[in-house]
Amino acid sequence: MHKYALIKGGIVENVFVCNDDTTAQELFADDLVVNVDTVAAGIGWSYENDVFTNPNAPQSPTMSDLYEVELAVINDEYDANKLKLANEYLNAGLFYGSNEPTKKAEIRSRLQALNQKYASDLNALDEKYGG
Repeated sequence: MHKYALIKGGIVENVFVCNDDTTAQELFADDLVVNVDTVAAGIGWSYENDVFTNPNAPQSPTMSDLYEVELAVINDEYDANKLKLANEYLNAGLFYGSNEPTKKAEIRSRLQALNQKYASDLNALDEKYGG
C-alpha cells in the first residue's frame, strides 16, 4: 500500500492509501495525484514545483526577533550584576568598618567596568545585526 496526495488547484485536498500508482491515477483521472510515501504532505498544504509546503509551519525568527532575544539576555545579565554591586555597596559599611571608603571605591570601579562592558556588548550586538 502506498500513500498519495490528491491535489486540486495547487492545494492538497485529500491524502489516501492505494495499492499502486496506476490505480491511484485512475481513481482521480481529472486531478493531480502524487505519491507521498517518502515526503511529508497533509490536507491544506500547497504543492508547487514538486514541493509540498505546510501553511501552518512555524515561521523562522526574523533578525529583529533574534536581536530582541540577545538584547534581553544582555540586559538581564547587566541588571543582575548591577544589583549585586548595589547590594555590596550598601553593605560595605556593615562588613568593612573603617575600610568602607576603600571597599566602596573598589565597587564603584567595578561598576564603571560593568558599564563599559555593557556599552561594548550593545555596540557588538548592533554591529552583528546591522544596527
